[in-house]
Amino acid sequence: MTRAAILVAGLAVVLVLGRTFPVLDWVAASLDVMRAQGIWGGLLYVLAYAVLASLFVPGSVLTMLAGATWGLGFGVLIIVPAATLATTISAVLGRTMLRGFTERVLARYPILSALDKAFGRNALRFVTLLRLSPVLPFAASNYGLGATSAPIWAIALGTFVGLIPITVVWVYLGTLAGEAAASGFVPDSPLRTGLLVLGLVVTAVIVVWLGRLAKAQLDLDDQAG
Repeated sequence: MTRAAILVAGLAVVLVLGRTFPVLDWVAASLDVMRAQGIWGGLLYVLAYAVLASLFVPGSVLTMLAGATWGLGFGVLIIVPAATLATTISAVLGRTMLRGFTERVLARYPILSALDKAFGRNALRFVTLLRLSPVLPFAASNYGLGATSAPIWAIALGTFVGLIPITVVWVYLGTLAGEAAASGFVPDSPLRTGLLVLGLVVTAVIVVWLGRLAKAQLDLDDQAG
């Protein structure tokens, strides 16, 4: 409920700003500049994402921006490595310099402590399931995983694989937002708009289904442990 309220409040702020300032023009200009950098712009965005996500900037916003800038295919190719790099950086920091902070994260999210007992058997599998079912905030889970016994390579690889489905959804949303910004929220045609929305719904259903399967498996493994 709290997250939903924050989302609604955020959308309200965006609407107010959009009516008060030329936000669409600013966004469109920024996207053009980033897009013009080509592959170097993408590489720089990977580094920027890794740093910003480690500082608790919402990954969903950064992911949507990539979708608005580079589209679905290239956007996913940028964000999955970026999120993996952010996870690796946070996990290493959580295991070393920020150990005290990550222990408080573990205390706040008992699921990480519960899974820590199972990490010795198959850390890669559990990290992947955790990413498929995003039951924890991204940045907090990154630092929290660093305080567990899971190897860093398993945290990184499990993140890379497990985040692909949800990344596709957020990048796709960003793609829709980018097209809307470029056209002033006037759709090219009802058919195109309908196909885009249908594709989003189908993708979201698949992601939710995968997330529930992953959550069910996590629950079963927790009970077995």
